[in-house]
Amino acid sequence: MHHAVACMGQDHKDLSAARVRKLWARWQPCLVDRASPVYDMCMLMEIIRARVHESAIAAAAAELLRLGASVNATNSEGLSPLIMASARGLPRVVKLLLAHGARLGQRGVGRFRLADTRQSIRGRMSAHEFVGALLEAEAQIGVGSKQQRSLEECRQLLSEANVLGLQRAA
Repeated sequence: MHHAVACMGQDHKDLSAARVRKLWARWQPCLVDRASPVYDMCMLMEIIRARVHESAIAAAAAELLRLGASVNATNSEGLSPLIMASARGLPRVVKLLLAHGARLGQRGVGRFRLADTRQSIRGRMSAHEFVGALLEAEAQIGVGSKQQRSLEECRQLLSEANVLGLQRAA
């Protein structure tokens, strides 16, 4: 099932909630939260890294969460779906993950490409730290604010969730 989800989002670009539901029905029970030994990603992470429109990613992710996937599943290096969605600049997906209880403080190792370049940043950071590092690195190479809009939206969502979390804890 991991391979099918990976191919849907990368090769065929036909990722959808209906296809996730169909795969689930065929292959269930499966270890949906376990990172694949081949890709080192759980299925939710495979959906988030798909090269399709954000609305398709959000719909497929919502369906997988509805079917019981954990929003806090990680790979061997602690990378989480929230970190990936934030660093990719997917605010609708970030909002969905936060609504399902994604942990803000989770830190993981990742590498994310800067807009319109072959350059990337890598490290062990939280979602908020990755977004900040990406915004700063892109600003240094002249990426405009219009191109950074989705990353800014993700940073805003993460900041709001952090404030709400601190208020609830107090």
